[in-house]
Amino acid sequence: MPGSGSETRQRGEVLKTRCTKEEAALFRTWAKAAGVSVPSLMRYAMFGIAPPRASRQPQVNVQEVARLIGEMGQLKAALKEVAAKGSPEACDRAHDAACRDIADMCYRAFTALGREP
Repeated sequence: MPGSGSETRQRGEVLKTRCTKEEAALFRTWAKAAGVSVPSLMRYAMFGIAPPRASRQPQVNVQEVARLIGEMGQLKAALKEVAAKGSPEACDRAHDAACRDIADMCYRAFTALGREP
């Protein structure tokens, strides 16, 4: 795109090469695995110029997070039902159970995000 990017960039020359679809896919796969762009990977391969470090991102356990979201919806519905009944004893029991469930969900959410609770 003309006009995009920095006007003070050091690498002003653009080189192009042709490759097969398989080669292009391989470059993209390697670059993605390294967490860098394809040009950074090529500069490293050709000149030994180390690419910038990729930022660390925790692996998210998508299934666990989806399960937690579902359980939070069930918890919300249960609390609404108990609140509608209005019994103090039932509210106290539901509150205690909800607190335990929320603590468990927090622990599992931290674990799914790869963090220490």
